[in-house]
Order: sequence, then C-alpha cells, then structure tokens
Amino acid sequence: MITDEVEILIDILKRKDNNKPIKKVQWDELFNSNGFKILTVREKEMNQGIDKFEFKDFVMNKIASDRYISYKKSLEKLKSMNLDDIINRTRDYLPDNTRLDTDIVPVIKPQKNSFIHRINDKLILFLYLEPDISKEKLENKLIHELHHIGLDYVYQNSDYSCLSKPAQKVIEWTNAFGEGFAMLAAAKG
Repeated sequence: MITDEVEILIDILKRKDNNKPIKKVQWDELFNSNGFKILTVREKEMNQGIDKFEFKDFVMNKIASDRYISYKKSLEKLKSMNLDDIINRTRDYLPDNTRLDTDIVPVIKPQKNSFIHRINDKLILFLYLEPDISKEKLENKLIHELHHIGLDYVYQNSDYSCLSKPAQKVIEWTNAFGEGFAMLAAAKG
C-alpha cells in the first residue's frame, strides 16, 4: 500500500485549516510522493495529464480544509483493515490460485473514482479515498476492485492470441461478466 500522497495531502489540509502557511517544500513533497508520481503516469497514459497548478488550486479552493479529519479517519480505516481476510473473500469468486498482485494507491483527487491501471506490466489499484467512508463500504470497494485485478490475471491475452481477431474480441468482451462477479464478491454472495 502506497499512502504517501494522501498522508501529505492530509497534512497540507490540516495546515490550511489551522491557518499555517503551506510552503513550497510541502507542495514539492506532495508532487514528489510515490502515490502522486504513479497517478501522474496513469493520467499521462490516459492523455489527461495532471497540471500541478490546477491540482494545487483543487486542494486550496475545492476541498474544505476541515475535511482533513474525515480523510484521516478514512485512511486509518484502510490501514487497519485485515487485508488477508479481504483477499480471501475476493478469492471466493475467482478460480483457484488466481494471482492478486497489486499495489494499492489511495488517492485524493478531483475525480472521485477508483480504477485499475497497468503500469510497467503491473496492475495498480488507485483507490479514491472518500472522506468518512464506512469500513463496510471501504471493504466492499476493495473486494470489488481486487476482483477485477484477479480476473485480469485469469484472462491473459497470450492464452488466446493464436485465435482470430473476432474470437479474441469475444473473449475480451466476456471479461465484462466479471463486473457481476465483482459485485457478488463485494456483497458477500
């Protein structure tokens, strides 16, 4: 789990809430955090990019400074979760011996979505950290997204690359049925 982006952002919001100056060093720390760097790679690959000035404006003008408390509670819930239990619940809806190899990167960002993206041949789970999220909802979100990661390892393109392009497309589209299984896994059956 790579939590540095949200930890630094929570600290910046706390400083803002306490009317303390936010110095260049704090912004540099945020923009050089592993979580922010990984998010930047993803956004660039999606042709969206992250403008640091716009992100700074988002932090300073679009997030209420007292939200740092809510974000901090959500991060504490995430860190206190039993990931082995979550992985086991996810595996109940995947074939035996499915790999669940990922980095979980909680993020605070303008778009309030979680998603999976492959970077350097590794799937990364970007988990939007909702303020004041309940433990149950957070668990469900993790299980749902982890299921997608497991299913991606099941559907290896190399396994069916010898088939015709239309047949490959059919197999690729059957992967969409995984959304239903992800919902079932998250809902506990």
